[in-house]
Amino acid sequence: MSISISLAGLLPLLRDHPQFEQLREEIRSPHEGEWHLPLLRSARSFWLAAAAHETQRTILIVAARADRTQALHESIAAFLGSDSAHQLLRLPEPTTLFYERAAWAREIVAERLNVLTQLSQPQTPTSSVVASVRALMFRTLPPRAFKLGTRILKQGQSINLDQLLDAWISFGYESTSTVLAPGEFSRRGGIVDIYPPALNQPIRIEFFGDEIESLRTFDPASQRSLDPIEQITITPAIEALAKHGSFAAEKIKEWDTSNLTADLQQQFEKDRQALILNSSFRGIEFYLPLLHSDSTSVLDYFPNDTLVVLDDADEIADAWSEFEEEALELRHEA
Repeated sequence: MSISISLAGLLPLLRDHPQFEQLREEIRSPHEGEWHLPLLRSARSFWLAAAAHETQRTILIVAARADRTQALHESIAAFLGSDSAHQLLRLPEPTTLFYERAAWAREIVAERLNVLTQLSQPQTPTSSVVASVRALMFRTLPPRAFKLGTRILKQGQSINLDQLLDAWISFGYESTSTVLAPGEFSRRGGIVDIYPPALNQPIRIEFFGDEIESLRTFDPASQRSLDPIEQITITPAIEALAKHGSFAAEKIKEWDTSNLTADLQQQFEKDRQALILNSSFRGIEFYLPLLHSDSTSVLDYFPNDTLVVLDDADEIADAWSEFEEEALELRHEA
């Protein structure tokens, strides 16, 4: 049993601190520059939570490793409290190795897409994103492609249902009989269920002909409809879209797989056949650089005036070098 403790009441203690007063003025006026704060490791979350309260800028907090990222996220959340208007997000790192053909965990996919969604919506509250070096090193869907794959549905809107479902498939959603997890959708006559990764609950859409009659959240465990809503934003369900699959399939055809095991050869051929049909599948992120020639970094989703905080610059540099060396070795072996 986990207990959530709020330490938000401690933040006012920093307001009169001379050093924090200087920092507050600096971060309120965006400009190029660096600040070095010799803070104890245990005090950094306290200061970061206070800084988040004092700025309208997005903050990116970079840590060397996943365990430190998790610790920072949890401690900053405790200082901000549940009532804070500032949004705290965590960008998780995929558990797969670089150049490894393996599926990303669904919960990691959903959490990463939630971060991209929040950063893509300027009307949302200011936010802080905590990320590890490795989480930032993985390529992702270009912001333009993400926005083109985002749809807003409203009550009373007229839309072709068959075309809508085809679009969801092209954006990485999986058709299932019952929606239980993010990235899934189902259709039963004029009722369509979908679970966008950025939402805490799936959505039930009832159609009357081509018109959206109602939108409701629902409980995936009991499948019971819950609260009505007026509109819903549906984003891509994965970071690699299969719409350019035929081009990727041609590239895969050029690969020399003769030295691979029979299982891997069959896997690549199965993937190639799916890409020819522009169909998504588990593990498609492996082909992201082929599917999106302009594949990019998560950093491109952040506003230009983002405040970047390095937890420990030396540790981050060491981790980056280590992961880069590991990636080059894995590429050579592959």
